[in-house]
Amino acid sequence: MAAAGQLAPYLLAVLATQMAIGVHNDYCGRRLDAIAMPWQALPARPRQPAFALELALVLTGLGLALALPLGPRLVALGAVGTRVASPLTLG
Repeated sequence: MAAAGQLAPYLLAVLATQMAIGVHNDYCGRRLDAIAMPWQALPARPRQPAFALELALVLTGLGLALALPLGPRLVALGAVGTRVASPLTLG
């Protein structure tokens, strides 16, 4: 695949993993947000935390799947980058 042909999968993979990090960040900060910003989406809706965690996992998987055509090094880099930026915790 030519360099120009790799740009779209790369950008989509980065977008998906960055969205996963953002959703996971909201998931992890939901208890503090319930005190400081109760109007935020996660503290305001009791059933959304589970959905947010599921969405973060799906977006991470999607981002890594989109990186597959770019080679194993970029998939590994995406996995490590997503893990470092947003450690998968259950709390």
